[in-house]
Amino acid sequence: MTDDDDDDFEVTMVRPPNRIKDKVTLGGKITGDGFDEELLKEAEAKAAGLHDEFLEAADIDIDKLKNACRQAETDSARRAEHLKTVERLAHDIKGYGSNINYDLLTAFADSLVVFLRMAEMTDAIKTKVARVHVDAMGLVFSRQITGKGGDLGAQLFAGLRQTTAKFLGRG
Repeated sequence: MTDDDDDDFEVTMVRPPNRIKDKVTLGGKITGDGFDEELLKEAEAKAAGLHDEFLEAADIDIDKLKNACRQAETDSARRAEHLKTVERLAHDIKGYGSNINYDLLTAFADSLVVFLRMAEMTDAIKTKVARVHVDAMGLVFSRQITGKGGDLGAQLFAGLRQTTAKFLGRG
């Protein structure tokens, strides 16, 4: 490329419009900087209502989870089917656990889902590991252990990891 080639093309800067303010102000419906205290209060009230719905769903889903795990333990002919139900319920709980400040519940549900999907072992062993997870999840929910659960949460999490590692041949 020579200096003469520089004259052959033209550079044009394109600056698309910044639409963030439009989004924050709902296209100009909210005046000012986009903060509307009434709208915030309304959103907080809706979130509080969802919190209660998630708590109710967790109560129901944990009961279903316990039942599906019990069925996996007792119905060996349909164990794989029951484990799929356990996996689906754990996945659902994982999805909303942190929304209700049950971080341990979310972590245990995630661990269970990953284990059931990834572990290459018999369904009988998967059922034993599922039982440990389900019992831990039931304990967290019944004792209302929110957040990370402090020292008790750390102990429960360590015990769950140790049990899972044992069945994976790593402990």
